[in-house]
Amino acid sequence: RCVLETMVAENPHMAGFFADDLGSRSWFPGIDWSSFPDKAGYRAGAVALTQTLRSVADAHGLVVIVNGTWGASEGGGWPDPAKSGNALADGGFVENHDGQIGYFGPYGCSSQWAAQSPVTRGRAINFAVTDTAAGLTEYVDSACYAYVNRHSADRAQGAPPWGEFHPIGLPSRVAY
Repeated sequence: RCVLETMVAENPHMAGFFADDLGSRSWFPGIDWSSFPDKAGYRAGAVALTQTLRSVADAHGLVVIVNGTWGASEGGGWPDPAKSGNALADGGFVENHDGQIGYFGPYGCSSQWAAQSPVTRGRAINFAVTDTAAGLTEYVDSACYAYVNRHSADRAQGAPPWGEFHPIGLPSRVAY
């Protein structure tokens, strides 16, 4: 909590937190999830981290976006593990899952996303990034993602920034 509060104090222009690899199960390449010894403990830790993020975000009117799976069949959503989504997160980030809209469409449309956010009040702001034009189209057409983008053809060179960078170029709070 103190680290998050320091981040907000030192970055008054920030609009929220992006928590990479924060989901109810691990996708880390070195972890075999099928034989992971404490799946419930892992999920409980992920929920506790999300609760801390949500608490600090609420105090400052910020959003929380997670990049990790909160799927009903993949560790369980929160609070209802039988549903996808995390009610404490304003949205999720789906990365390079072209051709998997059958799973990630309903996942992104789950009513559990943002259900406990006083900032977005149950309106999820999910993101997706794809490798292909077809992947981009399927995520846009699902109507479950607020923002969809495609990697550049040459990812090795990296993507250019969205515009000129200015230290105060981001919104100073999020309003709905």
